[in-house]
Amino acid sequence: MDDISAQTYEFNASKEDPLFLNSLIFKYVKIHVLRDTFYSGYLESIDPLQYSVILSISKEDECKKIFIPGHAVLNITVLDDFDCMRPKNNEVMFTSEDVLEKKRKMLLWFKKNLLPVIEEGENIVVGNISILPPYSENDICALNPIVATEVRKMILNMP
Repeated sequence: MDDISAQTYEFNASKEDPLFLNSLIFKYVKIHVLRDTFYSGYLESIDPLQYSVILSISKEDECKKIFIPGHAVLNITVLDDFDCMRPKNNEVMFTSEDVLEKKRKMLLWFKKNLLPVIEEGENIVVGNISILPPYSENDICALNPIVATEVRKMILNMP
């Protein structure tokens, strides 16, 4: 599966950029871990504190999820996107109009609660926290878990 278009990232250096790590989610990757072991699959999640990884591996008709502790990851190689192999999730798809409306409502909600909110490209930025599309309570990118929890509560209480 080594491809010319594959890009390898040294994991320890990538930890300094949480937005970059978030961009790896739902990409087909090959993860190099300790003891010269490799795992390939779709990156489901990266823990922002310990940098542990949840990887979905498709084998025939079933999908297996594995947990890789952050200290064991050496590097991540983003491979070509194999949509036909991507595990099917029961996730809701949003139209661009839905996403824009949710963004508008969230901006107004934060302003109403007197928070310093700005738009930075597609992202909503509140202090040092970024909220990424589609702007749900699960799309918060923050280094401080306590502040992220408070922002999550605020989003859940949004009318």
